[in-house]
Amino acid sequence: MKKTLTVFLLPLALLGCSKKAADPNPTTDPNPSDTHTRVRVTGTDLTGMGAYIKSSFKMDYRSSYPYESTPVDNSITTPDYSFTYDMGVREKKDFVAAEIGFRTVDIYNTARPRPTTHLKVEILVNGKVVQETELNSSLTGRNVRFNPKYLQANLICKLDSI
Repeated sequence: MKKTLTVFLLPLALLGCSKKAADPNPTTDPNPSDTHTRVRVTGTDLTGMGAYIKSSFKMDYRSSYPYESTPVDNSITTPDYSFTYDMGVREKKDFVAAEIGFRTVDIYNTARPRPTTHLKVEILVNGKVVQETELNSSLTGRNVRFNPKYLQANLICKLDSI
């Protein structure tokens, strides 16, 4: 019995001795459950459109009392726009939302985007685009609608689903 036990334990002991030392300069993320999120907005020929961007994050969206923050709520007053908002390091149980819109483009056809007008929003996670949508003269696209009266588009990215 003692000899049989030694025969089984000896290979295990040898395997334990052959482990490599930990890499002093790891190249992988030490906490893969955290994700760095950004919201990138680009637009051209926005004069007279009443363009805006809103972005928020909700921490632990599955809880009964989630914390929500809206760090971005800007009217775009320049003809061309390009900016990336840093939403910080978020956990997998959070979500990031973005909304873009043209306040002067309404359901009554009083104003329409010109063929050269566009406003695009992208949600980036760890530098990679995971969701995007665009407002332009077609008045159609992913999550684009009149709500309630003016043209807008929304994105919601649940970080545990990417």
